[in-house]
Amino acid sequence: MKIYYSARSKLIITARYIILQQKSRNLASHAYDEEMAKEIVEKTKTNYYGLFLQLETRLQLEKINQENNG
Repeated sequence: MKIYYSARSKLIITARYIILQQKSRNLASHAYDEEMAKEIVEKTKTNYYGLFLQLETRLQLEKINQENNG
């Protein structure tokens, strides 16, 4: 899976949060409880959003490096 590959290749500094995010996603796909859904949304905002921004930045830098170095 891409998420584990990204964590192993250190595209994202904190692999633990990536694994926790995937667990939250799995819970969300089966969440019928509104309280659980709210908890997942809060975790996404506080823990995971910053990691996605880090990944986006890192991937943009990788793309620029590839374009500059052929």
